[in-house]
Amino acid sequence: MIKNVLCWSSLFLLPLWLVGQEAILLNNPSFEDVPKASKAPVGWQDCGEEGESPADTHPSGAFGVVSPPQEGRSYLGMVVRENRTWESVGQALPVPFSPGTCYAFSIHAARSPLFESLSRLTNEVASYTGAVRLRVWAGYYPCEREELLWQTVPIPFVDWTRLDMVLKPSAPYAYLILEAFYDGDALLPYNGNLLLDNASPLLPVDCGNPRTANLKLDVLEAPPLASAEALQAFLIEQAGLVKFDAASGQLSRHLFRSESGEMMMTNRNLWLIGRAVAQFPKLKLEVFLPKQLNPTDNLHDLVFYHQPELMKLYRQGAVEALEAAGLEAYRYKITIGASPQPQRKAPWLLPARDLQFNLRLRGKAN
Repeated sequence: MIKNVLCWSSLFLLPLWLVGQEAILLNNPSFEDVPKASKAPVGWQDCGEEGESPADTHPSGAFGVVSPPQEGRSYLGMVVRENRTWESVGQALPVPFSPGTCYAFSIHAARSPLFESLSRLTNEVASYTGAVRLRVWAGYYPCEREELLWQTVPIPFVDWTRLDMVLKPSAPYAYLILEAFYDGDALLPYNGNLLLDNASPLLPVDCGNPRTANLKLDVLEAPPLASAEALQAFLIEQAGLVKFDAASGQLSRHLFRSESGEMMMTNRNLWLIGRAVAQFPKLKLEVFLPKQLNPTDNLHDLVFYHQPELMKLYRQGAVEALEAAGLEAYRYKITIGASPQPQRKAPWLLPARDLQFNLRLRGKAN
């Protein structure tokens, strides 16, 4: 049954208690990228009509859209048009949906009060400020709309508001699509826009009580480290555990809680590295990311390495983890290359091999 509900209640404000299904983490859930018109954020595939412009990454100022992001530096913008076309984006899920499982999902939505673009019907500048629905689809293949999991009422507000929903897929779909759509149907099409930012993970929940998630999260915190030697030993341990997702070639992401209880969604080992280095204010961290992973990782055939946009997402994963750990930007450097360059004054903590994740420290511990 199609849900036609818009709510921004306290669905995700309660603790996560019970052991259950695996959470599904989206790629680039905050739609981060260099703002640009007719270009979906990295990690999201354009699923719009052929011959029409793709969704946009805002705020570049294009079309008059200047609203600040709800989170991060950018957000997604989609439109519906008076010529019966509309925009959508999608992505492959890291693991398929579990049929019959309910998933709590939230995303922040808004409407730009100014959005002007050329009309394909009149060939003149037109206003695209109408209120637009968000529809959430699932499918087996890229951009396939097999099952409509949720749709909202038209989004009327210009301030960011969180939309909470519970999705219940009936099959093990492997793709998710976010789509802008009209109020009603396409029989009376109009111009409108929808802004989206800061999507949550897809959290398994009790279908009868969706405020309780069937998921128990690890609580992580770096141990107190009293010396540079202890710090190096901890970093070497964690660096050896940093993994890459075989499906995308990106740094693996995890869902956990910090010691303060905050839910985190980033690479847990790099986050712990950042927390450990933060204990030594005079030290700086350099992280080496291989531009091509070792063939033994079964990733040598990925075309991702030749796509600059996905390389940005690759680097962004490391930035995300270190920023989430509270390490200031001036205290870390990220290098991407084929091989870490040796340096006597600041040796790499792991053997400096080609195509291997590595890190090193600069400065004095005391």
